[in-house]
Amino acid sequence: MYKAKKLWLFAGMFLLASLGVGTSAKADTTSANVQSPAEQSSSSTTSTDSALSSSKVALKSSTSEDSTAPSSAASNATATTATSKATSQAPSAASSTATGSVASSSDQSQASTASTKISDSPSTSAVKAGDDISVPSTTNGSTSSAAVTSGLASGATSSSSAANQGNASSAASAALPSAALPTAALNTNGKIAVYSQQLVDPTLDELNLAKAAVASLYLKNGTPVEVDAIGAGTSLPVGDPTNANYQAGYQAAYNDIKNHKGLASTKGVGNVIGGIPVLGVDYTLLNNLYGLGKVYEAGRIANGADTSKDIHYTVDNLNQNDTNTNIPTTTTNTPYNIDISNPDSWWIDSKNDGISTSGSFWGIGGTTTNLQKDTQFQAGYQAFIKQWAQALDDFYTDLGASLKTNGDAYANAIPYQSGVNPGKTIPLKIWEPLQGYNITGHTLDKISLAGGGHILDLYNNAATSALNSIKSQVTDSSALNAIQQNLNDLVHVWNFYIPLFQPLIQSYLEKAIMSNPVSLSGQNGFDVQFLNDGTTFADITFKIMAGFSYGGATIGVGSNVKFPQEIFSEFVTQIYPAIRNVIEHVDYEAAIDGENDFFNDYLNKNNAISRQGNQLVTSDSVNTSNKINFDKDQAAGNSTLLSHDGFYQTADTYLGKIKQAAFNAAISGQGDDASQFLLNSSNTNGQTIVKDKNGNIYQDYSKNLGDTNAMIQATYDAEYQAVKQAIVDYQAGVKHNYKVTYTTYADGSYSYVWNQVAGSDGTFTWTNPASVDDTKGWYKGVIGSATSYTDGQSGTNANKYASYDIIVADYNNMWNYLDSQKTVTPATVVATVHYVYTDPQTSQAYNVGDAYGVGVDGTNVTVTLTPPAGYSLVNSSVKTWTTTLNAKIANETTVAVTPIIYTSSNPGTLPGTSIEYLSGTANVTTKATDATGKVVENDGPTAVAITRTAHVDPASKQVVYSTWQTANGQSIIAAKLDDAQLQALGGANSVPVVSTTITTKSSQQDQTTYPNGVLNTLSGNVDITGAALGNGRVTNAVKNSSGNDNEYLGQTPEEIFDITRNITFTQSAQDVSVNFIDKDSGAVIKSAQIINAKDNHLAVGQQFTIDPNAYPVSGYTYVGYGVVTNPTTGNPTLTLSGTAANLINL
Repeated sequence: MYKAKKLWLFAGMFLLASLGVGTSAKADTTSANVQSPAEQSSSSTTSTDSALSSSKVALKSSTSEDSTAPSSAASNATATTATSKATSQAPSAASSTATGSVASSSDQSQASTASTKISDSPSTSAVKAGDDISVPSTTNGSTSSAAVTSGLASGATSSSSAANQGNASSAASAALPSAALPTAALNTNGKIAVYSQQLVDPTLDELNLAKAAVASLYLKNGTPVEVDAIGAGTSLPVGDPTNANYQAGYQAAYNDIKNHKGLASTKGVGNVIGGIPVLGVDYTLLNNLYGLGKVYEAGRIANGADTSKDIHYTVDNLNQNDTNTNIPTTTTNTPYNIDISNPDSWWIDSKNDGISTSGSFWGIGGTTTNLQKDTQFQAGYQAFIKQWAQALDDFYTDLGASLKTNGDAYANAIPYQSGVNPGKTIPLKIWEPLQGYNITGHTLDKISLAGGGHILDLYNNAATSALNSIKSQVTDSSALNAIQQNLNDLVHVWNFYIPLFQPLIQSYLEKAIMSNPVSLSGQNGFDVQFLNDGTTFADITFKIMAGFSYGGATIGVGSNVKFPQEIFSEFVTQIYPAIRNVIEHVDYEAAIDGENDFFNDYLNKNNAISRQGNQLVTSDSVNTSNKINFDKDQAAGNSTLLSHDGFYQTADTYLGKIKQAAFNAAISGQGDDASQFLLNSSNTNGQTIVKDKNGNIYQDYSKNLGDTNAMIQATYDAEYQAVKQAIVDYQAGVKHNYKVTYTTYADGSYSYVWNQVAGSDGTFTWTNPASVDDTKGWYKGVIGSATSYTDGQSGTNANKYASYDIIVADYNNMWNYLDSQKTVTPATVVATVHYVYTDPQTSQAYNVGDAYGVGVDGTNVTVTLTPPAGYSLVNSSVKTWTTTLNAKIANETTVAVTPIIYTSSNPGTLPGTSIEYLSGTANVTTKATDATGKVVENDGPTAVAITRTAHVDPASKQVVYSTWQTANGQSIIAAKLDDAQLQALGGANSVPVVSTTITTKSSQQDQTTYPNGVLNTLSGNVDITGAALGNGRVTNAVKNSSGNDNEYLGQTPEEIFDITRNITFTQSAQDVSVNFIDKDSGAVIKSAQIINAKDNHLAVGQQFTIDPNAYPVSGYTYVGYGVVTNPTTGNPTLTLSGTAANLINL
């Protein structure tokens, strides 16, 4: 189950959080608010992101009799998982390891005595999961273990002192030096008593059992037990935080960070421009983000973070001038090919190899012992790296939240560059942000936010929040100072880099995505592009773009910073989605507002209908001349306006010709067929295709045009139905109000009907179907609130996020036009075609739709016979109906139609009639268990191809389906088992109990399971027919947003059924004959069949009691009777005594 190189670490306190245990577990004697001793004077601040915030649980502070009782100040200790954020999501397959680690609080006065040095080279006993948990010996060169399984149950702890526990505490617990050790784990000698257990390649059940066991132990007496679940051949050093070498490693790691050693070094950039030294033009920053980022990634891997979207290749040899490199095509199993079991993957400064042992004066001179080969030193070093990595992850999480909170202001602070097209070279002018040269004020601390302050404030706030979060896990002040130093260094880097990177990211995404008609459909249309147009900034720079240029500048002296390599850094990879997500959020809201404003201008224009010659025409209020667009550079402050205006124009490009065509169709008797406007890769001017820098297809989004085409049909239908209904109602002399109602399905598709609602002022309300696709609720949450831009609307709707509801004015416009013509000579006359279907079985006639021709009295009008969608003409040879309009009579005719039967070989274009809805799969599994519980059969799943037909129901006017059948036309999907099959499975004298469960498929998305559950259950050994599968539309699981910006909720329609037939065998029931025997002679006096009173049969092995009154034997009485067990074979015997002369006749 666990691949090599995969390590999970669980410690007792972490398990309480991961298992949801311990929230009510308080100290035995007192109740108090939970906090770490290091935080007793002030509460720590955690992330505001509730889904990812650190988990805190109250710990029972009492210990076993060998433990030292905690001080009152620490009677309610806090355990905060060091990787609680990372472990809130299941690691992806690409993730090498996942580690749950713990930093614990304690009574510092007691814990300070726990720094006794123990073995430098502990041995660890690895056992298969499920074996007894053992405490390894720490005698060097030997391994012995004593079972402590009973200790888990009883709460007993080992009498061995921590000084004799070689791997007494978790390396991945990120446990601190002695001042922060958990009080509850200290024994009477003041030593740590934390036990370690390795499970080799455990199953999930075995792992969960181990987790539950150690959690129970900790709740019982405060004894932490570390469980290491590892793959074969995988190991990380498991250290003891009280060990001097462990502490030396821990200190070495934070000193490397704090003192800018090795990969954390800093250098100046930009002090040479164009080969000419420029005084005062310099900026000192971390100069090897790529190398340092690999150490950061090692910590992330060990912490169990999701690394599936991280870079899985290496670019170790890139130099400063490799500005148009090709991304490697060979991928690695782990990010950057990191092997966390190799200590070299963890060193920030590979020369920091030990501790000064003698002869030094204030750390200068003397000799140093090289400890890099020492596992305790490695464990301590890695413990800090994991804490530091968690703090960095917290920083990026908190930064994303901070940026979203200030999304409009943040996005608007960045200018738009129109030239960032695929295949172009990006002008990455490194010198531009530098103060004192050419252009000043480009660093984040100089870029103001609309609401006050500067962009850099958002980054500083995220750093402060991350530091406060990690304080609950890191109580060593020097370690905290190092983390704070690095967070400050990182903010200093982004102060310089973001003005370089973000305009490129933001401009590319805005132009590419909001010019793509796929985006018109709504959230899923946006997501499928934002989440796939480069998962890293390196993808955009070196796959889609043709690299970058320095703008003619030579940067740095001696190649201080290798900028091409920096783009591949994990630091850049992590900040990219934080920026991308806030851009998408802001752009989506402004864009959908632009789309709704377009629809309002397009469909809601009063008095739009007029006569031009003999032709009626409609009009709209769309205006693009006053809008900014994606083809021109835009200054800072216009980002959200560009999203609004640009997407308004995208909507006009692809939807702007629909209205007049739908109007013409409605007044000339044509059907509501928008097929001429449907989009594909060939009629979208290449906007659905993203090409790479070499001109090859990088992403083809034309396959995602389905929802946009559904919107096109819905837009067409809105105008068509409004005009058509106005004609109907005018003829009836009554004006009504109408509103569209959508029915949505689990795959994201929808159907809709127009319903008459209260009122009679002619309000015809259509809802933009992007509302159906607002799956994360981003836009719904801002409707009615003020925009950060001027949207061009008037009245009460001006500069507000517009409603999805759009008034289609041509209902009133058509009614009013017809009414205005009633006294005009010659009069306007309407001719009507009634499309009628007659059911051949019942002879009932259904008017399934009408068509109209509008003209002038006395003239001829020709109506093209176009039946409603889903129907065909009975007489297909007659294509038109022509009549001379007469204002004094009814101008109407009836045309016979019949429903179109859609099949998998003849699918339709109506929603719900495509091939995905008409063909499916039934997965049939048979499971059989005998009377002893043994599985005797587990056959399947066997996939059975199934099909069905669809048609439009004439009464409901909705798409309905026939019963599923096999591909060869059989109604039986899975035949019942015959008697021979059952006997072969269950054996002789067995009785089968058969039940069948039919379920639909569940789906998994972003660590969230979306179940569909049981569709049907059948009892008995019966044929499973298509009727048992029902006739619903799609079996996709319903997906709801989990709040993760990076999740995609779109689904492909699927019709999948899982049929599981369960057979449980019991031994067959049978009658039993009993021989009545003379006690003295042994002769059989009588044989009788014993009948069970309950069901007239007795099962093999069943016990029963003979009732002497029920089976009298003439001349005999019973000497004894009692419980008799029905054997598998033969008859039981019952002894009688007495003689014929003196026995009572019973």
